Amino acid sequence: MNLLSTIINILKNYNHIALVNIITDVKEYKDIEYYFLNRIVAGGIFVGFPYKTVELEKLAQKYNVVLIDQLESSDETKDLKLVNSDNYLGGYIATKHLIDKGHLNILHIAGDNRLSSVQREMGYKMAMEEFNLESIVIYGMYRDDVSYKITKEYLQTYKPSAIFVANDIMAIGVTKALREMQFKIPNDISIIGFDNLNLAKWYNFDLTTMSVSIKDIGKSSVELLFEEKIKHKICIANLVEGSSVTQKLK
Repeated sequence: MNLLSTIINILKNYNHIALVNIITDVKEYKDIEYYFLNRIVAGGIFVGFPYKTVELEKLAQKYNVVLIDQLESSDETKDLKLVNSDNYLGGYIATKHLIDKGHLNILHIAGDNRLSSVQREMGYKMAMEEFNLESIVIYGMYRDDVSYKITKEYLQTYKPSAIFVANDIMAIGVTKALREMQFKIPNDISIIGFDNLNLAKWYNFDLTTMSVSIKDIGKSSVELLFEEKIKHKICIANLVEGSSVTQKLK
């Protein structure tokens, strides 16, 4: 069940219906504010925007708005309603899992400028620094076609023993590239993803990944719309072991 359908179903329990709006231009934020000013909507849940989008912050300061993976919890954001995945710890756990398996040359394929990507990269770097390992980061923009291309380009000159990919969609592109280059997963290169999209259903690939419950994110987001006392919620990331990571042979 994806996040949107989760939110729609939970809102029914509060006797509210969801209006879905896809924003592709800054000018459209004015349309959203119009909905609030004219009481067309009672609240809003925003997800999928670049880190620290100023227009969103302004909306959240004035209206009943919940921001998902948009701003970090801090004194500056204490009055805003925020739901965040524990991306920082999740990135650390994913990288530490590879290190515990004996991998020392670990490439990180990060996403873009969204908070989730920024924090997952920070978690990766923290684990690498803890064990005095070199951090190597390239960017796949959360797209499988981009991750496919940059994996092929990068592995021409550098062969990591493991790759931490910032989401499972990009892991599809990475896997395709590795297979075309005749690398065996996980014997030649181990892979760990993030999001737990259950790719085995479509790609015959049992990916080790980090899982954050979509149901928890959706439930927390709706609850904050109707909750005044609690402002911030963190959804925990857990390791889900598949068959794409193996012990590195010395």
